[in-house]
Amino acid sequence: MNVKWSSNANEQGISDGEQKYLERRASSVESAVKTLTQEAGLEAPKRNPVIGMSMSGGGYRAMM
Repeated sequence: MNVKWSSNANEQGISDGEQKYLERRASSVESAVKTLTQEAGLEAPKRNPVIGMSMSGGGYRAMM
């Protein structure tokens, strides 16, 4: 199985605080990704993925 890891994120555009947070989280993320890819029989990515979550807000406002 061939898996492609990619991102369009521009890491140069993040704040200093966010960069420090990502650096602190790197070892936890690396360990989790290694475990998940091994369990799934996948090749590990060349770099740690940065995963974000976005949620919509204002459903009631949008309805109005």
